[in-house]
Amino acid sequence: MSQAPSKVTPISGRRADFYQRAWEREQAARRRAELLLEHTARELELLASIVAEREDAIDQNQKRLMHSDKLASIGVLTAGILHEINNPLAYALSNTAVLKEYLEREGIGGEMAGELLEETIEGLQRVKSIVTDVQAFSRKNDSPRGEVDLNESINATLKLLANRLKNRICVELDLADNAKVFCEKGKIEQVLVNIILNAAQAVGPGGRITIRTRHDEGEVAINIEDDGPGIDAEPLDSIFSPFFTTKEAGEGTGLGLAVSHSIISSHRGTLLAYNVSPHGAGFEIRLPVSLRESER
Repeated sequence: MSQAPSKVTPISGRRADFYQRAWEREQAARRRAELLLEHTARELELLASIVAEREDAIDQNQKRLMHSDKLASIGVLTAGILHEINNPLAYALSNTAVLKEYLEREGIGGEMAGELLEETIEGLQRVKSIVTDVQAFSRKNDSPRGEVDLNESINATLKLLANRLKNRICVELDLADNAKVFCEKGKIEQVLVNIILNAAQAVGPGGRITIRTRHDEGEVAINIEDDGPGIDAEPLDSIFSPFFTTKEAGEGTGLGLAVSHSIISSHRGTLLAYNVSPHGAGFEIRLPVSLRESER
């Protein structure tokens, strides 16, 4: 006896809807998971890039710190060398002057010998002046605060930097009378050295640096401007940050302007950078004429 074929029962409409919705939820969940995975992968890639940049920045900062430490060591060695130079330099100056007087008194050597000895004495005096200026600059870092004529400090700084500026850069001065403030002379001159050297490096041979002082509402302002290429907008915002530099590797530690800003702030003053029209960069130092007794 043959059996009748089994009858396939169709899925009810309600069950079909249930499976369809389940399938759609699964697909949606899969898409969300894929998007989340893709987003996480992008975040990990970004984090890896940030870590690499941070590691590179740390490496650069370590190199700059090492370079700064090397400069400090060179400074100590230089101070010792200058001290050792002083004694033989004093002997050479004294003996040359005595020899010149002797030859003139005895009528030996004639005019040429006198001229040669005079030039020798001038050269030795120049060496002595350089040694004295460098020693004075290194000692002033720990000097007490007192009344300082900023015009004198500017001239002293230019004298110290004469070898870096002469025959290369024209320096114009426009100095107001009685530019005296209560400050630490050595540290203010350190700021002047940093900023003037930056300006000299920016303009190169044939460039021009203008230095002005003026009185303004209980403060003395110093403006140091150059006719170089100026400062881009982004570096202008970060220029006083430690280790920030636009110079090539080995040409700067990125600490000079940060230290300068700290020094001026410690004197209750301000240090600003700006661009000069039509081209060039400028720095303005503002220092109060006097500080309250509690700030001295």
